[in-house]
Amino acid sequence: MIKKILIFLISGFIIFVGNNTVFAQSYTVLQGIVYCETGQNPIGFANISVKNTPTGTATDALGKFKIEIAREKQTVIIVSHINYHKKEIVINDSLLSQNLKIYLEPKSIQLSDVVISAGLYINTPHPQTTD
Repeated sequence: MIKKILIFLISGFIIFVGNNTVFAQSYTVLQGIVYCETGQNPIGFANISVKNTPTGTATDALGKFKIEIAREKQTVIIVSHINYHKKEIVINDSLLSQNLKIYLEPKSIQLSDVVISAGLYINTPHPQTTD
């Protein structure tokens, strides 16, 4: 009886360890700087996310970022900022070995005209009635 329990526990342990080893992914750190395409200035607080995953980060004030991604055949990162057009980049092994330099194109927004006028407006108090 004890022998059967011991065999059951050992086989369960082997299956548990084997499944975790087979499905384990290797991760790597992707790092770089996000720049403005026109002014070549770093873009602070841009969002970096891995497509179809909840993984993401933001650049610091100098445009630098680090993100841990799963090492797959094709990983796509999305770089976005409110003032710039969103960019999707396919990450392959050659890009992992270097610091990425990502350039975002600024959005140009055409605003309508604003008219400012000045004038005198006198606010007359309304008479109060008492009942």
